[in-house]
Amino acid sequence: MKICLIADLHLFSSEIGGNWSEDSFIIFKEELLPKVKEEKPNVIIFLGDTLDPLSGRSEPTWPRGDKLSRRFVEALYESNIKEAYILKGNHDYAEPLRNITKMGGPSFIDND
Repeated sequence: MKICLIADLHLFSSEIGGNWSEDSFIIFKEELLPKVKEEKPNVIIFLGDTLDPLSGRSEPTWPRGDKLSRRFVEALYESNIKEAYILKGNHDYAEPLRNITKMGGPSFIDND
């Protein structure tokens, strides 16, 4: 069995500045996902800090969350990646991760 572990993507983070919030997703979609697909893992596990539009702020609400979650799920779907799991990191919020699962994305493993 081949397992791919991915950690600390911080996709959509605005903390770095410039156009990084969009650039991070483009790099993920156009460079990382094709390499992962090429390796043909049986399962992918996102180890936390995957989506970070609030850049680590402790606010429990997540503006733009559904739109960004959908883009993430669609990128995985377009790459034909089906067997995937996602864990909550310190920059992630549980509700958006649950929504990702409902959208057909990685299964959220609630480790609380």
